[in-house]
Amino acid sequence: MHVVDDGNAMMDIKDARPAGSDPLPPLWMRPTDPSGRAVDERVVAACNRLWRWAYFHVEAKLHDAPSAAELMEEVALDVSRRLQAEPAVERNLTGYVITAFHRRVSSQVLRNNRLVYEGLVRELEQNHQMATANWTERLHERLVLQVLVPLLSHPPHQDRYRCHRE
Repeated sequence: MHVVDDGNAMMDIKDARPAGSDPLPPLWMRPTDPSGRAVDERVVAACNRLWRWAYFHVEAKLHDAPSAAELMEEVALDVSRRLQAEPAVERNLTGYVITAFHRRVSSQVLRNNRLVYEGLVRELEQNHQMATANWTERLHERLVLQVLVPLLSHPPHQDRYRCHRE
């Protein structure tokens, strides 16, 4: 097994916390993928540099920091396979790992935020005390945006897609 220490974590990434603010567990990764191919050492090194950021990024987005290790391992396996298939990925390997990790976390957010059935319109009106006359339309717009915006390749700034209808 590979043990990836927090080492020289990249502290210029937005939601990484300074060293010593919270205990950071080591990152354990399997040395091979399920088909027996070894994880590339360059990918392991990139994961090492990004581990602190990844841990706190998952804590902020998923509120489940311990799942960061599993997500990072999955990304490391995927990036390692990609690097073997296309060596040019090495030119910006750290950026490639960051992008892959962001996508993996975003897809996990979508899986975790599935809609839960709460009843018919009558039950919603009784349980949630909606104040506006067109609340069903506004609720529908909000749900559509919650599903569609994360699927965009470059999500717009949050203020740009809020519904400002009177």
